[in-house]
Amino acid sequence: MKKLTIGVITYNNSVEQLTQLSKSLRLAAEHLTVPNRLVELLVIDNGAESHWPEPVCNMAKLPSQGNIGFSKGMNCLMDAAFRDSTCDAFLCLNPDGALHRMALQAMIETFERESQALLEARQFPEEHPKPYDETTFDTPWASGACLLIPRVIWQRLGGFDSNLFMYLEDVDLSWRARSAGFSVKVVPSALFGHAVLGRKPNRDIAKFLLLSGRYLARKWQNEEFQDWAERELVSQGFFASRKDIPAVVSSSDEPSALDFGVADFDNLFYFSIPRWT
Repeated sequence: MKKLTIGVITYNNSVEQLTQLSKSLRLAAEHLTVPNRLVELLVIDNGAESHWPEPVCNMAKLPSQGNIGFSKGMNCLMDAAFRDSTCDAFLCLNPDGALHRMALQAMIETFERESQALLEARQFPEEHPKPYDETTFDTPWASGACLLIPRVIWQRLGGFDSNLFMYLEDVDLSWRARSAGFSVKVVPSALFGHAVLGRKPNRDIAKFLLLSGRYLARKWQNEEFQDWAERELVSQGFFASRKDIPAVVSSSDEPSALDFGVADFDNLFYFSIPRWT
């Protein structure tokens, strides 16, 4: 018997959001017909205590550690999940979305064929603008909104880079996976409802994104992008001058383990040639 563990980090999510996700999880689990496969849900609260409106299959909560960010939160969930030797795959899932009823079936079927790949569900109604090959389904990087991480990749890479508090940890993980010889693929038939285009501009998000981009550029040795990110942090009023920006924390990854050729900083925060703009 193999187990798929689904990890969710909440941060003051509404009852409506958790109700939507809970119902979609139950429906997707009911439509999972892969034999000898269990599904469990692990949750950690980065904000206020979350109250799920109805029981979800084999749900458990880890003790909250406060707002530790996305990377550290997901790493805690992965560490807990993979301590169980029957867990061979972990699914990162955003709390503000919903799975199509056949999404888990499509993800697991693909995982059993592609056990050496990060697998990303296809988002709707606004599909992600980065490209993927329509034959191999290879993609430059995978979004963490609905992302399956096989045990073998977790064992090799150790999860997300915890220096990235929020944003771009999925880009970094994808590049590290490709550097290590793994694949990164989209599963087009696995749909994850995630409406993001209507969101209002948020200065906190813009600041986190630029800081994460700056760290990513330093780690992947792209001075031009790091310089651009620092100039944007000042020009957008987040810091008075470049000397006021906090120092970049050193990465624990050995540069020799990184294939800098897989990193694409030429298209700003698309990190690939966009399918459309």
